[in-house]
Order: sequence, then structure tokens, then C-alpha cells
Amino acid sequence: MQNKSDQSFFQYWDESPNDWGRLLKEKSQTQTKTIKVPVLWGVHEQVPGIRDFSKQSRFKLEKVLTLAQEQSLQIELILGFPPHSLSFPGWLEDSVVLERVPGVLWEDSPPYFSTVEVPSPRDPKIKESYEAFLEEVGSIVSLYIAPDGPVTDIFFDLSPLEFSQSLMSAPAYLETLSRRYPDIDTFNSRFHTHYKSLSAVISSSGSKIAETKRPWVFAYDYQWCRKAMVEKYFLDLQKLQMTQGFRRVFKMRSMADRSGCELQGGLALCFESALVQKGNCEAISPLVLGEQVIHSNAQAFQMAKVTSELCKSLKLPFFLSSQLEGLVVAGLRTHVIFVTGKYLSSVEGRILMEHVEAGGTIFFPFGLPQFDENLESLGFVAVGMKTPVKILENEWFQVKKGLGHIYFPAKSIAFNRTQDWVRWVENLANQIQGTHNG
Repeated sequence: MQNKSDQSFFQYWDESPNDWGRLLKEKSQTQTKTIKVPVLWGVHEQVPGIRDFSKQSRFKLEKVLTLAQEQSLQIELILGFPPHSLSFPGWLEDSVVLERVPGVLWEDSPPYFSTVEVPSPRDPKIKESYEAFLEEVGSIVSLYIAPDGPVTDIFFDLSPLEFSQSLMSAPAYLETLSRRYPDIDTFNSRFHTHYKSLSAVISSSGSKIAETKRPWVFAYDYQWCRKAMVEKYFLDLQKLQMTQGFRRVFKMRSMADRSGCELQGGLALCFESALVQKGNCEAISPLVLGEQVIHSNAQAFQMAKVTSELCKSLKLPFFLSSQLEGLVVAGLRTHVIFVTGKYLSSVEGRILMEHVEAGGTIFFPFGLPQFDENLESLGFVAVGMKTPVKILENEWFQVKKGLGHIYFPAKSIAFNRTQDWVRWVENLANQIQGTHNG
């Protein structure tokens, strides 16, 4: 649930109540003036319908809020279903709907390609029971909302849905996909298929064909639908009467790493994220929509994993393209190696172009991305604007855009082995660092 190095978390139910005051005082004496406090359903409702917030001393939520306020600490409450064994009560029936999520998100040391099944917030029984729990939490917390109380934000975590790899089985998935493809002809044209309906597309055999035909577009569509479904779930929660007492501070918490990336100049690496995922725990996992991970997704994952580890060793920023919307560039001479194939979303393409026009530099070592999610041309390079240059013994093209530049190889660079890619990044980093120092 939390980054182990993040000292801002306070899991009160995991500590002796006699230590709460001391622990909160210690936190108040650090630079951290805001603490994250998860309020987990499985902690407080160990018997169906019986919610304990005050009888057992370690469950006294109001005492936690009061002690934090005495230490002038601000609180971000975390509700919902963060990755933790106590997010769901143990009494849930075996018959509830389950979501298949990356094992790396819910377990400490799982195999890279593993998935686990967790209860789904979209299950009607779970939804009804949790809303009753949420109503009681709200009646307590609403008395402690800032500015009179310490609670500045209430974040709702939907990790089981946000990272679900099995939402195609959800009734709402077909409805959501219909927003992407108003008619089956549009889908068939894009995928070169002959489906008679969108319901055939999301069947087990149908989805396998579409995913094999256009892996990137299929993955993009799935992530687009998944994000829309998560947002609708949260919007429906906001409309409930029980959340009105704290609606002003009620927000959706994203475990997906869309936190943005601040670049201070020098070199950074960005990896296109349609085929891979990364949570706030920093671990990368492949998108596995069928029974097995397909070849393109496995390749993307392995490349992302190697690149992430390389960046750690070189102390270079690494981020996924899903973080581009929060990109902050504090250094004008920022160089970004962007790892992608021939596809890139139109939104991410626009953000990259804005970065270049403002003075940034982007290297596309695997060639320019050509098409967006609708298979329309991205138009990164206008004819006649390419200038040949030499970079690390290879011929590249330089394209000036605004105040910055785009670089891509004149001929494909052979990264036949992992070591070839690692060496190339290291050499480019050294060259750029030498240029900056000069």
C-alpha cells in the first residue's frame, strides 16, 4: 500500500494506542507536516454489519484525529481499497466478483508476470456493504474537516479497478467501449477484422484475435475504458448523500504513477506506457489481458524493466508516458530519450511537441512514432526539415521545432542484446553530461 521509504504513513491499527501520541509527536518534529492515514474496512468491520470505531482501543479513529490535531499535523485520509490484506474484511463470501491485478502490486516478492485475484469494488454485495461502512466513517470524519480540524483531504483508492486486467468481463465494459467505437465498422476498419458486434470483440476468443492483430491499439483501448470506468465509479460515490459532509475534500487517489516528473536539465528516459504499468510502489508490470502475456507486451515489459534499473544505476530520472500530463521542466536544457515503437497517443504526442518547442530535446532511438490511437498520422516531422548529424557513431536526423530539437536515427540501430542498449544509454549520458559541464 505504501512506499516503504515513505515515513508520512501512520497505520494506527498496527501500533499500540499507548504509542500514538509519541509517534505523532515524532512525525510533527520532522519536515513532514502532513500524514497519510488509511482507514481500512477490514480493520473496523470484522463481523458483517458490526463496525467498531471506538470499543477496542486500537480502532479509536477519533482519538487518532484528535492527537494529530494536538500536534498541528494535517491528515490525508485514505479510504477505499488500497493494496493491503485488510482492505477487505475476511468474512466476504467466496462467490464475490474478483479482479485480476498484477501480483507486484499486492504481494512483496511475486514473479514478474504473476497476477492475483482480489475482491472487486464493483460487486453489488461489496458495494452495498462498503457504502454502509463509508457512511459511518463520514459521520465521524465530517467533524474533523479543515480548517477547524486536521483532515485536509480524503482520498478514495480504487486500486483493484485501476489495475484490473479482467474488466472486459464487466457489464459496463461493453458500454464504455461503445464510446470509443460508436459502430462495429469503425473497429473493424482499425483492426482489419470482421466482427459482427462489439460484444464479439470482448469475448475470450474475439479479444485474443484483436489483441494479436494490433497489440498497442488494443492495450490503449483497454486502458482508456478502464480509466473511464474507474472515474465513473468515483463520480457515483460523490453523488451519494453520505459523502456530502466531506465532498469538498473528497478526491480520487490514483495508485497508478501519473504523478508527473520534474526534470532539472540533463538527461531523462521516458517509456511509452500502453503495454506496461507502474504503481507508486515503483514496480513495473506488463499488461496481461488474456490467459498469457502476449509477445509484444512481454518485450515491452522486459525493456522497461531493464531501462528502469539502468536509470537507477546512472541516477537518471525514469518515467512512463502516462506521467507526461504532470511533466514539469525546470531545466531548459533537458534531454529526453523516449522509448516507443510506431504508436503514441495523440495527447502524449502533443505534450512532447510542446516540450520541444519550449526548448527541450527528444531522442527517439527506435525511430519516430508514426500513428496515434486512431491510426492517424502524428506528423512529428515535416518534409524537408531534416538535417543529418552524427551521434555516437550513428547517422541521425535532427529536426528543429521551435526552440528545441527532435533526433531519430537515419537507419535502425541494432540493439541485439540488452548490453547494447545499456551501453548506448551510458555513452549518450556521458556525452550530454560532458556537453553540460563544458
